[in-house]
Amino acid sequence: MVELHTSWRIQWNPSTENGSPLVRSIQLLDFEEVTARTGGGLLYSDCTESVFRDELEIHLEQLGVGIPFWNRRLAAYLKTNQFGCNGIALGDVNGIGLDDVCLCQIGRLPNRLLLHQPDGTVFDASQASGMDDLDNTRAALFVDLDN
Repeated sequence: MVELHTSWRIQWNPSTENGSPLVRSIQLLDFEEVTARTGGGLLYSDCTESVFRDELEIHLEQLGVGIPFWNRRLAAYLKTNQFGCNGIALGDVNGIGLDDVCLCQIGRLPNRLLLHQPDGTVFDASQASGMDDLDNTRAALFVDLDN
């Protein structure tokens, strides 16, 4: 297995006649290739249960059942199909140096703000932050406005 880490600088020309911008130049700034040596063992393991150990309801009743489960229950009500097009955002919400996760959900499921704890678990701050609305949320963006 190979993992590539790259940084690029891309310059764009303004919109063309059809309204689409065009790439003017692409410059590779940084490149790193990492080859995994697993020795025949597992490269990844499922740690979901330990991450959600203090938030088992979210894990088992909302996220752990998958999109097909919710499609069967909500598609008729919403008169739409959902195939995992809702967004996710990562950022350090509480300033402790760990990435927190905002999970955007289809309508009738609460959006989630999961704060990464130093012990590797998550804390559900959805209700306290007002993120748990039931709207069909397509994307989220973390922005630091005062620094």
